[in-house]
Amino acid sequence: MTDELDAAIRTLQGDDATLAPQAFAAMVEMAGRDPLECAAALARTVLAEQIAGGFRTARLLTLLGLTRVSVPDCVPLCVDIVRIATTGATSLPSDAILGAAAVIACTEPRELLPDLASLMSAGDAADATERARGIAVLLEITSQWLRQAPDTPYADMSRWLWRDCATIDMMTVVDFVGMHIARTGVDDPVVALMVDLIERIPATADQKNYAASRLQESGVDEAVLHRLQIAVRAARVAPDVATDGTTLADPEPPAPEPRVDECLAAFSEANDFGIEAARAEIDAMFEELNPPPALSWWVAVTVDTLPAARRKADIDWALLRLVTLSRQQKKTIAPPSILQRWLETPQLLTPNASMAALHLLAQQQPGALVRRWLYRAVAATPDEHSRIVMGDMWQNLAAAEPLGILLVASRWIAFGYTQTDFLELLLETLLEVLRRQPATIATLSDALASNEGLPADVVQPAQLLLDALRNSP
Repeated sequence: MTDELDAAIRTLQGDDATLAPQAFAAMVEMAGRDPLECAAALARTVLAEQIAGGFRTARLLTLLGLTRVSVPDCVPLCVDIVRIATTGATSLPSDAILGAAAVIACTEPRELLPDLASLMSAGDAADATERARGIAVLLEITSQWLRQAPDTPYADMSRWLWRDCATIDMMTVVDFVGMHIARTGVDDPVVALMVDLIERIPATADQKNYAASRLQESGVDEAVLHRLQIAVRAARVAPDVATDGTTLADPEPPAPEPRVDECLAAFSEANDFGIEAARAEIDAMFEELNPPPALSWWVAVTVDTLPAARRKADIDWALLRLVTLSRQQKKTIAPPSILQRWLETPQLLTPNASMAALHLLAQQQPGALVRRWLYRAVAATPDEHSRIVMGDMWQNLAAAEPLGILLVASRWIAFGYTQTDFLELLLETLLEVLRRQPATIATLSDALASNEGLPADVVQPAQLLLDALRNSP
C-alpha cells in the first residue's frame, strides 16, 4: 500500500483542487484498513512540512486523527493547532482541529485536559485557562459533527477523542460538558455521548456518581438519569476491572465458502438494491437447518469493515442473527477481537446489540468478560425477566468465574439493593454450578478467607450466601 499512500499524500499536498478530494477519500479508507502504516507516513509528512518552514496541509491532521495511532512526535504541533483554534485566528477546517485533538487524546490526553486546581493558582492559571478554552472549542466542534453528520468518520473521531479523555479524568470532562450544555441546552448531542461514556468506561462508582450528579444538575431527563443510576450501581457491584488494553485472541477462522463469499462481497460493494438482495440471501442462509459453518464468522468480519454510514445498523442486524444462531448451536461463531472492538467503540451498539455482544463473548471467553466487562454485563441485564433475556450469559460466567459472580451478589446485598429477578438469577446460577461441582464451595470459601483486599461488608454476605447455597436442597 506504500506507493498508493505516498501518491495520495502528494496529491493532497498539491494544488489540484479537483484531485485532492478523491485522494483524501482514498486515504480515509486506507486509515481504516491499515492505521499503523498510514499513521507512520502521515506523521513523517507532517513533521517534514513543519521542518521545511511551516505546516500547510491541514487535513493531514484529520487523517492522522482518524488512524487512532499514538504519535508522540506530532503532539507539540497538535497542541499548538488546538491552542490557535481557541483564539479564532485560524482558517483550519474543524475536522483538522478535531484530528489534532484526537492525536493528543490518543497519545497524551493530559495535554488536553486542564488541571482545575491550576485554574485557581496564579502561577499556572494561564496554561490551564488556555486548555479550558480548547476543551470548550472542541466540545462545540464535536456537537456540530454529532448533530450534522453523526454517521461519518469525523463524528466517530470525536467520540474516541472524548472517550480517551474521559478514561483519564471523567470528572473533569463531565464538568466541561456541564458548562457546555448550560449554554446549548440538554438536547445537545454531546449529552448522549457523555451518557454513553459514563456507561462504557470502567471508572469507579464515585466517579460515575459524580458524573451523574453533574448531568442531573444540568437538567437531563428522567430516562437519562435512570441509565446513569444503573451505570453507578453496576460499578458498585462489579468494581474490579482489568484495563490492560490488550486485544482478545481469536481462534482459527473457519475456511471460506464460495457461496458465503459471493453473498458477502455483494453485501459490501453493491448498490442499495444489491445490498438488500444480498441481505435477504444471508438471512435465508441463517434460517437453514444447518447454516454454512463459515457464515456467522465472516458476516461479523464483513460488517466490521463497512463504511461508517452503514456500520451501526448492519452490526445491529448481524448481532441479532449471530446471537440467535449461538443459542441454537452453542459454539464459537464470531471473532472475540471484533466483539471487543464493538463493545469498546463509543455510541456504536444499541442496548440490544450490547446484550448480544456480551452473550457471544461470554460463550467464548467468559473469563475475559468477568475481568474486563463484568460491570457492563450487570448494567445490561434487566431487573425483570433476567433469566429469559441474559440467563445463558450468566450461566457461562458463573461456570468460568464463580467467585466473581458470588461477589457481585454479595455486593448487591451489601449495598442494600432490592431483591430483583437479577439477584435471583445470580443465586440460582451459582447454585447450579455448585450442584455440578460440590468441591467449588470449599474453593470459594478459601478464596474469600485469603482475599485480604475485600472489605468485611462484602465478605460477610458472601460467606452467608455460601452457607445458604451449601444447605440448599
